[in-house]
Amino acid sequence: MSKEITIVFPWYERAWFTKSVTYGFILLVLVKFVHSVFLKSNDFDWHLAYGHLGLKATYYADSEAFRSLVFHYPPGRLLIDEAVSLLPRLVARAIFFCAAIGALFIIRKIWRELAEKVMPASPAVEFAAAALTFLLFANWIVRDFDECGLQILLLLFLSLAAWSLYHGARIQSGAWLGLAITFKLTPVIFIPLLLWKQRFAEAAATICFVIVFNVIMPGLIWGPNLTREIVVRHIQLLEKVVALDDPSENGMERPSHRSQSLKLAIARYLQTYPPGHPLFIDRNYDDVGCTERGIEPSACQRHPLFIQFLNLPKATAKRIVILVIFVIGLAVAWRLRRHWLLLRAKTDTDSLSSLAPEWAIACAFAAILSPLTWHQHLTLVLPCGYLVIRDALNRPDHLRVRWASFAFIFVSIWILHRNPLSKLYSLIAMSYHFEVLAVLILIVMTLTIQGAIVPSGRNLSEQRGYG
Repeated sequence: MSKEITIVFPWYERAWFTKSVTYGFILLVLVKFVHSVFLKSNDFDWHLAYGHLGLKATYYADSEAFRSLVFHYPPGRLLIDEAVSLLPRLVARAIFFCAAIGALFIIRKIWRELAEKVMPASPAVEFAAAALTFLLFANWIVRDFDECGLQILLLLFLSLAAWSLYHGARIQSGAWLGLAITFKLTPVIFIPLLLWKQRFAEAAATICFVIVFNVIMPGLIWGPNLTREIVVRHIQLLEKVVALDDPSENGMERPSHRSQSLKLAIARYLQTYPPGHPLFIDRNYDDVGCTERGIEPSACQRHPLFIQFLNLPKATAKRIVILVIFVIGLAVAWRLRRHWLLLRAKTDTDSLSSLAPEWAIACAFAAILSPLTWHQHLTLVLPCGYLVIRDALNRPDHLRVRWASFAFIFVSIWILHRNPLSKLYSLIAMSYHFEVLAVLILIVMTLTIQGAIVPSGRNLSEQRGYG
């Protein structure tokens, strides 16, 4: 008598998982469309207001409007905001929200192709990796849904730049990267990355498109004099931010524990904030300091769970923050010292590195290196999460260290984020910046996935090359 062989599929290959994720995603999108487009008022509306002010300043010579503009975004972003502000508010919000949802599918397709060159995976693993990444970072993604997906669109530009680079479209890659830098300045870190990788054509193209989007196009629309003044004001603001003595300050708004900036996270452990400081957490803290609530600093009592560590002078703390970030940069640069394995092969004499994990960690750094990093900005870490989860599902060994890291990341994002904690205890947890540590752990995990380093001679027959 022959025995029947029963094949047991992993849970993520079963129909219930696929259906649950699909129906849940559709329901979430429908609910958030109504909520984000019709009920929310947030940073998207700030950009609309910024665009209206820009129109008054650039087209109607309203000097008062010009003085009220904040130039922490590149000039080209002001042009984008002006164009969007011409639309009715709800129409603009609906267009951007729908574009962000479509962008998520394009982003997934791009990173699936790039990840396939790192290590092949079955369609079930690919779907599960994308679904679990969305679930793990849902707090950040949904927060960006509230902003109509502005950070998702930024991630789309960076992903298209990676896809173009991989396929050898150098000018196109520079155009997408130049657009990303125009949309938000911190992706400028990709230029030194390209130079370090000896991708001089892409770096030059990026610089050219940054000039086109932020100098030439504004000059054609606003005129040379106004464009020059806006560029100068933008540079002056950047100089002001760089010259700040206190590393906990950002130069644009009062500091907040909600900001997950790497600089602020390091400074948190080096400085002591006195009673009345916006970052000092007392027993009745409500995201604002005692002074802002009308309480005398002498009457402020530190919350017992808000532990302060070192009490270094501002200048000393700033030097240490710069040193720590510099050391992190050196360590990452050493890890990224190899040329990239791209589509067309040229040689097999040296070991290479895969494009996907290194581009993904650059996206993550583009988020946390900003002076202001709100939770929606951390959407840029999605590629890291996808690659690491995909790698974990692909590995037969299932290393305990990696699963412990996943547990820490989950707790940092879901448990300490707000619920089940109260607002006060959530803010205390945020003050320790566990989410920044979670992103750094995720970066390390991304750089150590299988296939991140490609030995010499591998896959030459597949005609895959290096940069």
